[in-house]
Amino acid sequence: MLAADPPAKENELLVAAETKLATLHREACDGKEPADKQLAAFVEQLNSDGRPRIAREIAFLKLEQRTIAAASGPVENIPALLKELQEFFAKEKLTARHLRLASSTVALINRLDNGDEREKQFAEFGGVFAKSSDKDLARYGKKLAKKPAGQDSDLVGKPLELAGTTAKGAGFAWQAYRGKVVLVDFWATWCGPCRREMPHVQAFYEKHHEGGLEVVGISLDQDQEALAQYLDENQIPWETLAGDETQELAEKYGVRVIPTLLLVDRQGKIVAVSHDLETLTPLAEKLLAGS
Repeated sequence: MLAADPPAKENELLVAAETKLATLHREACDGKEPADKQLAAFVEQLNSDGRPRIAREIAFLKLEQRTIAAASGPVENIPALLKELQEFFAKEKLTARHLRLASSTVALINRLDNGDEREKQFAEFGGVFAKSSDKDLARYGKKLAKKPAGQDSDLVGKPLELAGTTAKGAGFAWQAYRGKVVLVDFWATWCGPCRREMPHVQAFYEKHHEGGLEVVGISLDQDQEALAQYLDENQIPWETLAGDETQELAEKYGVRVIPTLLLVDRQGKIVAVSHDLETLTPLAEKLLAGS
């Protein structure tokens, strides 16, 4: 319709443009890179569009793009962007389409050096997200707003105990992992930073699995169909815990920011905690080498 000759009516063109933006955004949020590239190109094409509904959508998508890009940009630019995000979220009725922007915002907060400032930002954004009509975003917001009793570093040296049901409906035997170096990944399909980290985890697993590395995923998804589809489409080879019990595990170990990666030694003790694999890689390789 957008390329129709003769041209379609103005209201038809508007609906077609909105539909294309929404469809590409939904697919981009599902981790489909071609859709993400098409979305970026279409956003650029409509950048100067004066129609109010289109302009609002383009503003949202450009803010999302800048937030995602800032995850690897200069840290000094983050405070100004967080302020802009606060103003944006305060005026929005938050739904599932905001999940990628919300999780990318949290990734920025986690880059802040000042712990007190991080806590302040977690509380403020968490309170806003908790009011969302989307269950995943609301639950995520409540986790963010609730300050944990301890720090990530408090977990180091403590034994990790996992139990529950896998995404395939089978029981999970944590004791079977003794003698292995294990990477435990708290994540969700709706979490943009989690999706971006997953290929790195997969590559690390493929490189070191024969040398004694195992991975256990702990999904915080409520939509089990979306989880099953993601695991199948991406051929995730390790066990993934799913269901309500994973929320209890996240609560038990103070996980409120995802992805959260726990590195566990061969005796089942937590040796390091991070939100990206790169930080854990040197220690994981030392453990795998037996040093």
